[in-house]
Amino acid sequence: MKNINQELKETRIFIQVSLSKEEKKVIKDFAKIKHTNASNLMREAIFDYIRRIENPEMYSSNSKLQLNPALIEQLIHEQKKNREIQELILKRTNIMTEMNKTLELIKKFSVKAEPTIRNTIFNLFQAHNTLNPKEIIEKTNFDKEIVFSIISELHNEDLIQLTSKGRYKLK
Repeated sequence: MKNINQELKETRIFIQVSLSKEEKKVIKDFAKIKHTNASNLMREAIFDYIRRIENPEMYSSNSKLQLNPALIEQLIHEQKKNREIQELILKRTNIMTEMNKTLELIKKFSVKAEPTIRNTIFNLFQAHNTLNPKEIIEKTNFDKEIVFSIISELHNEDLIQLTSKGRYKLK
């Protein structure tokens, strides 16, 4: 160990730095935290400072507390691009949701226009004297909106009529 220290003394040049007692204490405490000595800490800080001055665009510091302004600008630009992409995805998702809702409505109303469903409900009225909408839904297993729309069509065409008890019967 003495040989290493002796070699360092022969190869290194000493520079005196004047510090206040508080500054010296702060440096020593920070050196303990970094598990090094005050000389190495100051040497690293000086060379880090020199590197930042010589290459501000590349900023290769040992300190992780400061960031390169060019890197910050690049991060901001990337965040804006990501935000725009997310907004586009959200818009497209909303459009797809609306399209799915519209497609479901089209399916429901295209099914009600199908004559077999209409004939099934009409035949059900012929088989039974009177029916309420709940019974029709239970017997046919059709969607209630479809059943109500077909009942409305049949009622508007004067094929069925509403009784005083809230039931429908053929005319």
